[in-house]
Amino acid sequence: MTAATKRQYESPRMLQRKSRVVATVKSMLEEMGYEGMTVREVARRAGVSVGTLYTNYGGKDALVVAAVDDLLSSLSGTAAEEAVSEGFDAVLAFGEIIGGRIEAAPGCADAMTRILFQFASDDALVEVLFARSYPFFKSQLAVARTNGDVRPEVDVDVVARHLVGQSWGVVLLWMMGLIALEDSGRERQRSELMTLVGIATDSARKRLEEKLAALGQRAAPIR
Repeated sequence: MTAATKRQYESPRMLQRKSRVVATVKSMLEEMGYEGMTVREVARRAGVSVGTLYTNYGGKDALVVAAVDDLLSSLSGTAAEEAVSEGFDAVLAFGEIIGGRIEAAPGCADAMTRILFQFASDDALVEVLFARSYPFFKSQLAVARTNGDVRPEVDVDVVARHLVGQSWGVVLLWMMGLIALEDSGRERQRSELMTLVGIATDSARKRLEEKLAALGQRAAPIR
């Protein structure tokens, strides 16, 4: 049973406990990484029993899913609150927010990417990673189309899915040691711009190409 199918907390006390557990998981991931984190130590630091964690989450990976869900939920809220643009600019701004948060919490990014490859397509982590950014990308691409920036034959649903995949692909490149963490934000933006250039109308393409050129050279591979 995944975290998504577990009983939801209902009382204020339960909500406070959930918040404490999630904060503890995120802190431990940054402190000791996925391999170092244990359910027993999460329970000790959060002040709950091991049995409570297994009852409400099911295990270590489900705890990571809950922490990632909380992180991405806050990202989605931040993007909505800080939205001062729309269309292509909103897509790029959202990518910058994600990049900044991942650079600030690399332990969570590392853990979520590691366990992603162990999950089936209908598991909770896949849903969390996809559902938090896909609707935003799709809606802003639709706005860009209304603004005349997207070519009429382009399927914005497909492009939105590609943007989600590219975002986590950059995290994977960092985990593989192919880019430095401090370069991940720039490489994410580069990836997004290359995709948007490919779907843009002539009037929008020039502006996107200027942004792409302004990023300068690609990050040097880590040796």
